[in-house]
Amino acid sequence: MSLKGISLVPGEYYNVLDKKWWRNWSKYVGYDYNSGGSHPGLINNAFLLEEDGINVKRNAVEDTDFVFVPKDVWDKFHEWYGGGPVICRKCQAVNRRTFVEVRPLLLRVLRSRRLKKFEYIKISKVATVQEFIDMAKTVMTFDAENIRVFDFHKGRKLKLLDNMSTVLAEVPIIDEQDMLIEERTKAGTWPNDKIYARFAGQATVAPTPNGLTGLLNLGNTCFMAAAIQCLSQTVPLVDFFMSGDFRKDINRDNPLGQKGELAEQFEETLKELWSSSTGIHEPRLLKKAIEKCDARFAGYQQHDSQELLVFLLDGIHEDLNRIKKKPYVEKVEGAGLNDTEIAKLSWEGHKARNDSIVVDYFQGQLKSTLTCPINGRVSTTFDPFMYLTVPIPVRTTRKVVVKVYYMKSMQVPEKFGVMVEKEAKISELLTELCKLTDIHPSAVVLVEVLKDTFRRRFYPDNLVSEISGHFPIHAHQIVPSLPPPLKADNRGKPPSRPPPPLPAVPAAAPPAVPAAAGPPAVPAAELTAAPAAAELPAAPAAADIPAVPAAADLPAAPAAADIPAGPAAVIPVGQDAAPAAGMPTAVDTTASQAAPSTSSASSAVFVPSAGNEVPQTTGTDSTQVDEQEAEDSDDEYDYSGLPENHIVHLPVLLKHSSLFGTPFIISVPRNISYERLYAHIIERIAYQLKQIPKREEDSSDEEGSAPSYYTIFDVLGCKLDGSDPYDLRKDDESDSAPLKLKEQQPLLLQWTWDYFKQYYDERKEKDYYEHRSVDQREEPKKANIQECLKLFTKEEQLGADDPWYCSDCKEMRQAFKRFDIWSCPPILIIHLKRFSYRSGRFQIREKLDHLIEFPLEGLDLSEFIIGPKEVPPIYDLYAVSNHMGTMTGGHYTAYGRHRDNNKWYRFDDSNVSEVSPGVVQSSYAYVLFYKRKDLPWGSFDKDLDKLVIDEYSEESSDEAPTPVTVKREPQVSQPTSTTTDADAGNPFADATPTQPATLPPTSPADSGNPFEEPQPTPEQPPSTEQNPTNQPTQPSNDPATSAQ
Repeated sequence: MSLKGISLVPGEYYNVLDKKWWRNWSKYVGYDYNSGGSHPGLINNAFLLEEDGINVKRNAVEDTDFVFVPKDVWDKFHEWYGGGPVICRKCQAVNRRTFVEVRPLLLRVLRSRRLKKFEYIKISKVATVQEFIDMAKTVMTFDAENIRVFDFHKGRKLKLLDNMSTVLAEVPIIDEQDMLIEERTKAGTWPNDKIYARFAGQATVAPTPNGLTGLLNLGNTCFMAAAIQCLSQTVPLVDFFMSGDFRKDINRDNPLGQKGELAEQFEETLKELWSSSTGIHEPRLLKKAIEKCDARFAGYQQHDSQELLVFLLDGIHEDLNRIKKKPYVEKVEGAGLNDTEIAKLSWEGHKARNDSIVVDYFQGQLKSTLTCPINGRVSTTFDPFMYLTVPIPVRTTRKVVVKVYYMKSMQVPEKFGVMVEKEAKISELLTELCKLTDIHPSAVVLVEVLKDTFRRRFYPDNLVSEISGHFPIHAHQIVPSLPPPLKADNRGKPPSRPPPPLPAVPAAAPPAVPAAAGPPAVPAAELTAAPAAAELPAAPAAADIPAVPAAADLPAAPAAADIPAGPAAVIPVGQDAAPAAGMPTAVDTTASQAAPSTSSASSAVFVPSAGNEVPQTTGTDSTQVDEQEAEDSDDEYDYSGLPENHIVHLPVLLKHSSLFGTPFIISVPRNISYERLYAHIIERIAYQLKQIPKREEDSSDEEGSAPSYYTIFDVLGCKLDGSDPYDLRKDDESDSAPLKLKEQQPLLLQWTWDYFKQYYDERKEKDYYEHRSVDQREEPKKANIQECLKLFTKEEQLGADDPWYCSDCKEMRQAFKRFDIWSCPPILIIHLKRFSYRSGRFQIREKLDHLIEFPLEGLDLSEFIIGPKEVPPIYDLYAVSNHMGTMTGGHYTAYGRHRDNNKWYRFDDSNVSEVSPGVVQSSYAYVLFYKRKDLPWGSFDKDLDKLVIDEYSEESSDEAPTPVTVKREPQVSQPTSTTTDADAGNPFADATPTQPATLPPTSPADSGNPFEEPQPTPEQPPSTEQNPTNQPTQPSNDPATSAQ
């Protein structure tokens, strides 16, 4: 889904949104991308619609051309940005499958009496068979009492639809397929099926060589296609099924199997893939058999290809298990026996209950050793395995780029690259950062910035892994809570760069602007230079986005009081959903003297105190500060001499018509006056100004008084997102009166447009020095398969949540566990563990896109196999399952080495193309299929191609059918970037249909019309994994369910 964590709710309405606009908006507000993109402009959905302006184009693909957003989110988008048109659809649920139907089915309807004549109709997936018949009667003539309806996909009578209340999606009927209305003959009998034989043979694409048939994507089924194509290149398995030898092993009494149904459908699929008369095969029946076995794969949701592969092999094993009655076998554990004896007894026990072609070719044996950390007791077991899930070596360090903002006036920010352990705490990152900057860690506030406001703050106890990398990280220097150490040159020789020049002071003061008169007029030519965002709606606060299930993290720095509750909500700076144990939450108990009443959440969201602690004060007297202690300092605004509880740290935002620039943090006395606060801020942002607005006549101020500056902006109080500004001063107070500020009280610098253009330099605001540490290189994301296998066999200690019971200690212990490969099967499947999970403040999931080097020939496992080696364990690669994309989206393909010519081919759903061996090894490789060199691997026996189509007969038909010639989709070359699944090509490409009929809207009492708007639409602006049986427990294997 397009929104993080959102689940489709049946009956709710969702809107289709242009993917390009969504991506631009995401960049603009920093959602799933680094912030900083341009304004997305008006929404433009027009290109998604067909010429009728109603139906979504058939070649428009979800997550490639469009995304879904809940209707209330769409309403906000439309309110903020305008555009259109509105494309609203209802969410449906059929057979545990939830989907939003963006367009109706396009079906070709044929009559048995006139196969040459056909009509197209458009009808909803949730329409019933009776509604289909009623629709068909509007475009063709037949006697409804003497007909029956068939699912006639690819010219074959797949299923009789005799239940009039059956919903088409339950069958399932898919887009652009055939439906047959079979009529009784004049003799009152049903036609002979032979009349459809030639039709079935011709209504397909051009035939392909044996073993190079593509698989039609049924809708997010590329994960299944990749697994099937890899198994289809497994020679012993193909020959066993296509020769019919598997039938003698079918175990119809096994309660763990499917009475042979899964094996039989797998055979039919292999026959299609290895038939020279098939161009593209649609594995609908195999998919239905899989769904019947495991509800996880029901519908057309997204799944992991490796999970499907394991399920298929395990299901075939149970269907073909030669053991009809399984005996009870005790688990063998080392008790005075050597490893060879234990391994032999364990394998015999396994074979006594499991004996099939899957065991013969795909299963090996692992040695598992557990050692008690207390008494050293060792437990040794031997377990079968069907695949090896090997971890990928990942770098343990990470470079975090941090931009440091200094307190000192005119000091330009500096960007550093900090190398730190991935699992380190923020305190360690701050320590390393301060070695580069000479700033004490207690004098640094580390924050994550979302465009022009703060997103969150990181505390010393937080983990570095919580830094997502999608948002800029800023470190702001504040008055330290601990005495700073003696400065030492930790960077070696200082960088040879001059300090930035002081901006020129104007020779004469600018003309005074009377308060009542407002800002001076600015020529229209200058106003045209205003940012585009001033003319278009500004990025809205996420607080205005209506609550969405698990999608409240639409980022836009909302006021904390407006953030809807939910585990996925984005928390503003310093506000955690649930503070970690032992982490105090900063609360200022000082009564507010100037600010109007605001919610407690908004006044406590930012906690920028140093050292993760905020000093508490009570009562008004404690805020009375004698600032004389600071006057002896050489720096006008050096408050380090003041007691810590008299210093407040304030987040500051900048705004003219909307927020702009980089927010920052200042440290000032709690009782600072407005004029001194203003002067302090001027000094703080001086390097960003074109000129200093200092009054020339006040250049010789009395000692101790604040420098006098022109007022070029107002300093106001506000909420953390810049909303609800208010005056910090009381009505009767002068600018020299103490303000009595509160800790973490946000400030807003409100600029007028003319002063903004005159004084603020947007180019300087982006200036920074780059320290050489930014150029540090991280460890390369590259490894080889041998390194992965070494990690697999490396000893590791069990976690606290996964202890082992020691029979000697009589207690649960965190034992040391180790896997060793005792024996390898003739067919070795290696699963690269590319999906990683890390816990922290948030559950962090990531895909490891490291390049794993693996040989295409001659993989020698001698150093990893510790058992007897009857034959050399040397393997050649013959198939690879690939995953391109991320944790939330992507696509599966496969590579296969053909048994006849030893050439490599790429299988991308229905497209099959030859590739060079050099492209097989890539960072997309997910599951590797190896065969042992001694395994017979002959050419395909053409006699096994027994897929024969009956001769055509005109019996019982009034007309001979005219087959429809269909062109095959063009083959594509090796892609250079991630692709996503597209709808299947139109199987009636050369047919010239009549205008399709459409189903009239149904009443709410019926199945519902998903294309009917839920309410009148206002006028729009012009459009511009499950372990298999007997599979041992291996190190954590939790691949993400990957989108396609």
